[in-house]
Amino acid sequence: MNVNVRKTGDWRRAAALLHRGPARIRTAANRAVRQEAQMFRKAIVQGIRDQAPGGKAFKPLAPSTLAVRRLLGFKGTKALIRTGELRNSVSVLEVRPGEVFIGVRRSAQGKDGRSLVNIAEIHERGFGPFTVSLSNRAVSFLMKALSEAGIKKTPDSAVRHRRIVTITIPARPFLQPVFDDLFGNEEEVRKRVYARISRELLGSFGRAVVSVPER
Repeated sequence: MNVNVRKTGDWRRAAALLHRGPARIRTAANRAVRQEAQMFRKAIVQGIRDQAPGGKAFKPLAPSTLAVRRLLGFKGTKALIRTGELRNSVSVLEVRPGEVFIGVRRSAQGKDGRSLVNIAEIHERGFGPFTVSLSNRAVSFLMKALSEAGIKKTPDSAVRHRRIVTITIPARPFLQPVFDDLFGNEEEVRKRVYARISRELLGSFGRAVVSVPER
């Protein structure tokens, strides 16, 4: 029995689409990764502004810290944004296709030359206790700050006679809580990324739909 088969449609266009398909999918996947990275950065910055990254509130600044700020001419009460340099240093860097860095780069510096990545690490993890030697002028400033803060306690002898103060910087993580909030649920992340890829491919292969594979 003879069977006649006749091809219909634009097979040349179909062949071209299949030929460039893998490259288009890689491009869509890389773009989806960059979109996830930008979403992460935006959430980090917003978390600092709201003082609750990932929904976890920062520990409030100490009264003495607020008093020092006022004496220096700054009336803000929010943590980590006295100058805005740390918040603004959070960036996205594409290391290679499909791989990105989100955070504070090692080369980031404040206007005074301080390493912002070191400051970021101190606030993310906390630091101390550590001791600092004060000049006579610094001791006078500290006494004034304590008075401004309404702290009546007399400084101990280490401050009054040896000009040494002990400092502890509490942890105010602004990266990990956001990461846990956005990427803690692997299944939700997978769905979100596949949805991004699907939207990128629409129009490339007619109406492409990328679904989440069954596990």
